[in-house]
Amino acid sequence: MSEFYGVGYPHDMPELPKDRKTINATNRFYFDTEDVVCDILTTHIKNTREVRFVAPNSAAQVALDSLIEKRGIKYTMFGMAFDYWVLGETFPYTELATYPDVGAMCTMNPNDIRVKKVLDSPDRISLISSEVIDDAISNTNVTKNEDGTIQLDAANISHLKMLASPYDIRGTSVIVSVYEDLERLRSAYFAQEIRKDDSDQGHIDLMIEAIKTKLMFGDEATRQARYADFRLALTEWFEKIMGQVPELAGSTIKFD
Repeated sequence: MSEFYGVGYPHDMPELPKDRKTINATNRFYFDTEDVVCDILTTHIKNTREVRFVAPNSAAQVALDSLIEKRGIKYTMFGMAFDYWVLGETFPYTELATYPDVGAMCTMNPNDIRVKKVLDSPDRISLISSEVIDDAISNTNVTKNEDGTIQLDAANISHLKMLASPYDIRGTSVIVSVYEDLERLRSAYFAQEIRKDDSDQGHIDLMIEAIKTKLMFGDEATRQARYADFRLALTEWFEKIMGQVPELAGSTIKFD
């Protein structure tokens, strides 16, 4: 079951989405339509957005700055942060072996990804369908599995995930922890609109505050730990892709 959702998911609500694709769509829907979700998640995204790119020496710094600008890596990282906080995971795909001509760099749609746990080795990440392969990914760097999925090279694909439990295979967004609260809030708004009064506004305000607390991970220490988890994952991803370019190996990122 951890392929689809983590232990933080409200399992006792059968009407809620259970498959990965529907969960992702639900998370995006709440982010787009509920101000409390958008405001808090945007805070999380921005908190881990400001970074400095640091090369091991001055000559490498010039090359690194050029690569960052040419490939729009800051924009890619923003997309990664969005998926991480809204969907619970992100799958950046990077090919820099052809640098300085610059290879592929994109963020894969988690809906198109299958993850399989492999003991004593990195998780096996595959594309569900070859139809999603376009000019951003070199067909020479993929292998077709027996089940028809496309095996992605572990050197190129990464998986940054927010874990609801240490043994989960897929990431789980904090939004799933407030599904029930959000549905109650929407019902309260609807009732208020039907009655055309604000007699329940105090109750609605309390519900909003409860949702905020959950989306902010409850307390400052837990929130900062979550931010640190993402910063570490982002740093490890960046150092990994810089390792594809010998003259940029050792480059890293620093958070302001």
